[in-house]
Amino acid sequence: MKNKKNKKTNKAVIIFILLILIIIGSGFIIIKTDIFYIKEIIVENNYELDDGYIIKKSSITENDNIFLINLENIKRNLESEIYIKEVEIKRKLPDILKINVIERTGRINYSFNDTHYLLDFDGIVLKEINKDEELFLIKSDIEINRKLGEKIHLDKSNIKFEKILNLSKYIYENNETLNCHILMKKNNFYCIIENNIYIKLDIEESLEYQYEFGLDIIERRKNKGETVEGVIDFTKGENPIYVDFKDLEENI
Repeated sequence: MKNKKNKKTNKAVIIFILLILIIIGSGFIIIKTDIFYIKEIIVENNYELDDGYIIKKSSITENDNIFLINLENIKRNLESEIYIKEVEIKRKLPDILKINVIERTGRINYSFNDTHYLLDFDGIVLKEINKDEELFLIKSDIEINRKLGEKIHLDKSNIKFEKILNLSKYIYENNETLNCHILMKKNNFYCIIENNIYIKLDIEESLEYQYEFGLDIIERRKNKGETVEGVIDFTKGENPIYVDFKDLEENI
């Protein structure tokens, strides 16, 4: 009986030693040979930033061992770039690294004090711009933070800017001509349609619903031959009212 136990013990010891040797040998191959040195870095889905810039920002070189690079550090380095929203990095053995990039895309021209800032729909300040081009315009007299790479916030205002961003995205995706824009004044804001037609929105309610309802009211007034150069006001109760510019409480 003892011999059988001893044989089993010896066998287990031998297997354990072999496993240790295999692990050490594998580690030696991984570290000491060039089989797993990165030979190609593939960057995907980047449009604003070129491949070379992204690779340089990642701090990866083709002499790095694919197993020894710290993917979290690389991800952190890349996502510190203003235009990069999210990164996914994958190893493709033995020697290829894939970097999949989700970039931030500027869609909003935020105009304050005759200065224009490019924002994405998350409200991140991407850069200062001179032209609005095919962007959705938000004109404002509300002081904002203007630090590049940070989310915009409004100073001294009760307006929930997150809701403004959601409405801007909704209009951008559903209005091909972009013939309207948003005006923000202190604690009130308006959606301006065709220059002289305003929709004053209630920030506490669904902005998308009010926008569509306001367009419907404008269309009906036009069909009836009624004046539309004024304000459709959603802030005066359950039902929106039409107000002529001369009767407005606020100078816009």
